[in-house]
Amino acid sequence: MIMITLIMRMMIQQLSLYKRMVVNMKELWYYMYKNTTCAKIIFDRRTEEVNVENYIDNILFLPFGVNKNPTWHDFELLMEDMVIPKTRGNLRECLELINVDHWDPYLIIKKTHGFMRATKTWVKFENEGDDVSYETFRKY
Repeated sequence: MIMITLIMRMMIQQLSLYKRMVVNMKELWYYMYKNTTCAKIIFDRRTEEVNVENYIDNILFLPFGVNKNPTWHDFELLMEDMVIPKTRGNLRECLELINVDHWDPYLIIKKTHGFMRATKTWVKFENEGDDVSYETFRKY
């Protein structure tokens, strides 16, 4: 009984240490249309929480449309819409071009900013300056 109690205490201490290490897994993305900031998306991949703050009223340019309280599933769908389709014929070659070894919308967006030529939408990451703009991607 004493041994089980000691093991449980050690496990609790390790879990507590782990939680302190990953306590702030939140990321901030700005959802852009050309050079207009349409929304701020704050998400936590550990807890699967997502919040959005819309900066414009036109629902056509908002990441979740009229949905002001998106779920993690909604966010996953948004990310999937912003990257090359998983079913694309030459997917492997496309992923190799951006140095991503498997189809993962999050990783692909981190490499490509989720730029979509057809919609002119993209993601600006927290702490990126004015040197990253629509013009950066428009040429591709």
